[in-house]
Amino acid sequence: MDMQALLTALAGLTASLVTAAGAVQPDLTQPIQPAQAAAVIQSTPSQNLALSLGSLRDSLVNIICIADRDPLHSISGSGVMIDPRGIILTAAHIGQYFLLEERDSNQVTCVIRTGNPARTAYFAKPAYVSTTWITENPDTLTAEAPKGSGENDFALIAITNTATETPLPSVFPYVPLASMEPIAKDQPVAVGAYAAQSLTSEQIKATFYPTLVFGSVMERYTFATSTVDALSLGGSAVAQEGSSGGGATNAQGQLIGVITTSTVAGDLLSRDLHAITVNHIRRAFQAETGQTIDAYLKSESTADLVQDFAHTAEKLSKQLEKDIRRSR
Repeated sequence: MDMQALLTALAGLTASLVTAAGAVQPDLTQPIQPAQAAAVIQSTPSQNLALSLGSLRDSLVNIICIADRDPLHSISGSGVMIDPRGIILTAAHIGQYFLLEERDSNQVTCVIRTGNPARTAYFAKPAYVSTTWITENPDTLTAEAPKGSGENDFALIAITNTATETPLPSVFPYVPLASMEPIAKDQPVAVGAYAAQSLTSEQIKATFYPTLVFGSVMERYTFATSTVDALSLGGSAVAQEGSSGGGATNAQGQLIGVITTSTVAGDLLSRDLHAITVNHIRRAFQAETGQTIDAYLKSESTADLVQDFAHTAEKLSKQLEKDIRRSR
C-alpha cells in the first residue's frame, strides 16, 4: 500500500475500526495474586510529576495499522519512545500487526503518528515482539472481545523512515526505562496514551490529542510469587480502547509500566486500567533472549536490530497466519 493509498484509508476509517486496539480486557478467569514485596516510597513534589507528564506526552506515539483483509480489523493503539534513536515500546497485541506488515504490506500497513494533534510522521519495523506472548495468545487478532492478563504483552518497534517530506530527527524525544526498583501501592504516577474509544473517525483523523492524567498505583499484582509484574491504575480518561501501549511514568521521569489491558464497560472512572511493569518486561525479555533489554538496545543500530530480528519475525508472522486461518 503506497502512502497516498494509506492516507486515503486513514481518511475513511470508522470509529469501530479505530477503537479495536486496547480492547483486551483483564482475564478475570485467571486472576493474579497481589504481590507481597513493596518498598515505602516518599511522597514526591507534584512539580516533578508534572515534568514527568510533559516528557511522557512528548514521547507518546499513535500507532495506526490498516488491515485490508478479513477477518482482521484496522486498529489504533499507542506506544512510548524509550530510546533517542526512535525505538518504541508498545503492547505485543499491537506489535503483531507489524509482523503481518513485514509478511505482506499490501494487506497490512502501519504508520506512526505523533504530536498534538496526531499527524502521520513515520514508518517503523518490528525490532522485538515477545515470542511467548505470540505463542500463548493465538486468538487476539480475530476475537471480538479478547482477554488476557498482560503477561509478556510487549514489543519493540523501530522507526525506520519518514512518512512525510520532513527528514528523521537526529534525536527523538523519549523517556528512559526505570531501573529494577520496587513499586509501592499508592505511588503517584503520570499516565498517558492516545485513547480513542469515545472519538469519531473524523476526530481521530484531524483532532486526535493524547490523553494525559495524574494517578496512583491502586494495586500491584504478580505473575509469579512476589515480583511486582502488573499494576492497577484504576479508572480515568485513559481507561479506554486505543490506550494499549501507552505508559505510566514515575516522578523521576522514568517509564515504570506499559498499558496492556482495561475493562471497557461503564463510565471511565469506574473502569480499571492495567499496565505491566518495566520490571516484568526486563525479566521476561531476559528469559526469552538470554540478555538484558538494556544490552540489546545499546548493542547495535536500530537498522541492525530490525535485521537481526527479521528471521524470528518471519517465523512469528507464519504462526500468526496459521492462527488467522484456524479462526475462520
